[in-house]
Amino acid sequence: MHAPFHTQDRCKTLVQKIDMNIEPYKKVGLIDFNDNLKTLTEKLKDYEIKISERKFMGKSKTTVFIESLDLIIILKENGKSIDTIESFKHSLLYDNIDLLKNDFKFLINKFESYDIELIKESDGFRSDKLGIGIYWDGELDKNPKSVIVYSKGHYDKDIDPNDIINYYLNKKK
Repeated sequence: MHAPFHTQDRCKTLVQKIDMNIEPYKKVGLIDFNDNLKTLTEKLKDYEIKISERKFMGKSKTTVFIESLDLIIILKENGKSIDTIESFKHSLLYDNIDLLKNDFKFLINKFESYDIELIKESDGFRSDKLGIGIYWDGELDKNPKSVIVYSKGHYDKDIDPNDIINYYLNKKK
């Protein structure tokens, strides 16, 4: 774990300065999808991070949480690269658009112009062309609740139906 911030002002300054521009399937700001845990923690040395192991669909994955950015990074099972980067508050930008500060209806229309095969789900949408998913609470005129940027093949995995059942049964305990 890295040293905590000494003052709130330092924390605010760092949050404002971090570049979070999305380059699909390559990187988000300074975070490269080819980063392993060691490289990632070196890049994030100015932030207080929490590292944990989480089970998802029966597989253990390393999770890095940056509280001051409200950002979660999940490494692939082998730990040698990043699987997903998800933000709940800190701005992620694509094509100079802040994906958390525009209403959902605007974002759907914009992403349909980027990807004619946009995948719409009950709680959001994702673009496999760009590796970006945007999720919401149900009102089209509200801003999204989270943005996920994912690695190539993230949604291509074969999932055993029993893994899904076990995941939800274990989640409710």
